[in-house]
Amino acid sequence: MATMQITTSNDKVSASYRTLTGEMATSTMTFDASIGKWRESISVTAETANIFDRMGNTIKQSASYFKSYFSGYMVANKIISSIRSAISTIADLDSQFAEMQKVSQDSYSSLREYADGAYETAQRLGSTTSDILNSTADFLRIGQSIDEAGKSAETAAILKNVSQY
Repeated sequence: MATMQITTSNDKVSASYRTLTGEMATSTMTFDASIGKWRESISVTAETANIFDRMGNTIKQSASYFKSYFSGYMVANKIISSIRSAISTIADLDSQFAEMQKVSQDSYSSLREYADGAYETAQRLGSTTSDILNSTADFLRIGQSIDEAGKSAETAAILKNVSQY
């Protein structure tokens, strides 16, 4: 059986114990040495924790910067894409209007007035302004007036929507 006897003095701890084989063993440790080792261990642990905290903060800050830059890039890319799309749509509408001018005998102001109303017509019918103007130009080619061509273009847009379902 193991027995233990501990003796203390102001700066020394001494322990005597009997091992399972019956031999007597003694262990002596001074407080100053053990406290020094303990403080050193705590200092290294605190320093390591401080390093990991700083590294974690740096990673968080870097991720925040990346997120900001990436978000800015995405916004700029979306703006550029929207501008390109708007320019393309304007060019398409201008082309459709020019086509209407070529095939119609009506005045520019009459065609402009119809083209301005084509957007509302397209929205009401679930179509695009370009499709309405294109259909109108087609009906103007076969000799209809602007009013007749407009009504025919509306009917064509309705039939197109019905045939899609």
